[in-house]
Amino acid sequence: MARITLALLLLATAPLYAEAPPEAAPAAPAVPPVVAEIPPVETSSPVLAYVPDAADLAIFVRANQLTRSALWKKFAAPEAGLYKKYFGALPLAINLEDDVAAAAIVFELALEEGEPPGLRYAFILEMNRDVRLGDLVKEPVQPRTVEGVKTPAYPVGNLLLVILQPRLVVLATDDYLARIVRSREGQPEAGVKAAGPLPVDALAAPGEVTFAARMSPAFKESLRGEYTKMHRRTLGSDVGFERVMEFSLYYNLCRVALEAESATGSVYLPRETDALRAEVRFASKAMAPFTVAVLQAMADPLQMGLPALFGGAPLDEPPAALFYRAVADGPAVKITMPRAAMERLVDQLVEASRAGAGRTVSAEHLRTLGAAIQTFVTARGRHPATWSELVRAALVLDAALFENPALKTHLAAGDYELVPLTKASAAQKPYAKVLAYEVYPKDAPPPSLNVLFADGHVEYIEQSRFRELYKETLESLGR
Repeated sequence: MARITLALLLLATAPLYAEAPPEAAPAAPAVPPVVAEIPPVETSSPVLAYVPDAADLAIFVRANQLTRSALWKKFAAPEAGLYKKYFGALPLAINLEDDVAAAAIVFELALEEGEPPGLRYAFILEMNRDVRLGDLVKEPVQPRTVEGVKTPAYPVGNLLLVILQPRLVVLATDDYLARIVRSREGQPEAGVKAAGPLPVDALAAPGEVTFAARMSPAFKESLRGEYTKMHRRTLGSDVGFERVMEFSLYYNLCRVALEAESATGSVYLPRETDALRAEVRFASKAMAPFTVAVLQAMADPLQMGLPALFGGAPLDEPPAALFYRAVADGPAVKITMPRAAMERLVDQLVEASRAGAGRTVSAEHLRTLGAAIQTFVTARGRHPATWSELVRAALVLDAALFENPALKTHLAAGDYELVPLTKASAAQKPYAKVLAYEVYPKDAPPPSLNVLFADGHVEYIEQSRFRELYKETLESLGR
């Protein structure tokens, strides 16, 4: 479910990819300027009625226009692979492009004395069309009865699904579903201090995406308790530098979370605008300049590291163009991300996704070649000296197996190097003997690569580790 949460949160930060503005017209007599009419945004949603006031963390996202934008089409293109990667784990048979108008993600910590905290959560979806159970579930399921819920509940993965209205779907943990329903009926849990409603007024801002979030006092109190434990575990008379740095990061993240009142934002990028804009408000005015300083310090390392986080290679240097700019306005932090930066980020994620998919296929090629080698050894009593021996023995019939799909251009001699092991060398620590590996141009060695070992398994390992194992393999051969 963490991947689903990440995917929905990504929706809340993606702008409309619009065409470039037209060239300025020649000078003409002064006339009143034509101002594009901003369409009104509907702030009501059945989803909001089912967000419990007592929820520890609630995030509401409206993105029904985003999926009609050119940026989304770029993101969701099958050849990019991003849609499948981030939305493939959804337990429902729904199409985000056509079906979902708005969604809320709701979490609540179950704090029991002397027990580790449990997590209850729910996804509340407003659909663009009337739906039935058969439209949503991927496999047949039997209904379950949940006390306090009149509508039948159906198990979907580790959650329960109910259709409360023809266009309202709730997925929740079984110990949270009744609370979601009682929230609508005005029956909050006794003794739980309400956190107040989501700041829905902010949703009136026009945009392809609007979102609002808030954190409960109970959640903040729990965070204070965790911070106190972290403090006691980390800081002592013999604390080392790394632990101090770890505590510093944790301290500042806690500080930001404890002072944040709510987060709201909207994205509206027609042709005459050029940036994504978001806003976070704090209880303390002192937090805004502090957060701005932290965000600006993170801008370059963040954009350098993001491609690697999504499966690509990190950037050696940050792009010259601005990634985002944060400014303090009283207790609020206002963040602006230029359109060009968002487009650049999506391009990097697409490239990273393609590289990751290429590595996966390359690893499968090596495993297939490894199986052919084992068949050759069984039949001949020795390891092959070249790939050609496998081809002549009709153990490899598809020449594409020797091509690494992660490479844009392929090497004439093939994209994998075979190490001609002996039976004796392969028998000693076969899990550490290099049998074959990906070959790259000498002027562009990757930080990591796929390696086939003598026992048949494939690992994606760092270059430095590969060089050590390769050297040990050659030494076992007397080289």
